[in-house]
Amino acid sequence: IGINDVLYIDQPLGAASSEEFIDNLQILNDALTTTSPDASLYYIAPWPFLNFPDEAYETRDIFANAMKDWCDLDEHRYFIDPSETILSVLSEVDTSVYMWNDYHPNAPEGVNLYSYAVLQQASYQ
Repeated sequence: IGINDVLYIDQPLGAASSEEFIDNLQILNDALTTTSPDASLYYIAPWPFLNFPDEAYETRDIFANAMKDWCDLDEHRYFIDPSETILSVLSEVDTSVYMWNDYHPNAPEGVNLYSYAVLQQASYQ
C-alpha cells in the first residue's frame, strides 16, 4: 500500500481510487489491531517521486489527503507526510545522490533521507 497504488492506478497492483486505497488501508489496520488492539499506528503518505506527469502528483496528493482524513477518524492512527522535507533536500542536489531512480531511494543516502524526513514529521505529532 503506497507508491504502487499511486503510480499504477489502472493496474491490479494499484488502487483505482482514493476510496479503494483507504479500503486497502482498513484491511491492514484491522489485521494489525486484531493482533494488537491498543497499538498506535503510524501511516506514512506515499513517497514523493520525480519526473512523472502532473496527474501522478495529483493522484499522490489525493491519496495522501484521503489517508490523513482517514487517520483523523481514530485517535490511535497517526498520519505522517515526509514529502516536503524530502523534496526540499532533493531540490538542492543532484537527485542521484539520494535516488536510485525517480521513485526509489538509494542506500544508504536515500534511505537515510527518507528515514530522517519521517522522524522529523513524526516529532510534530
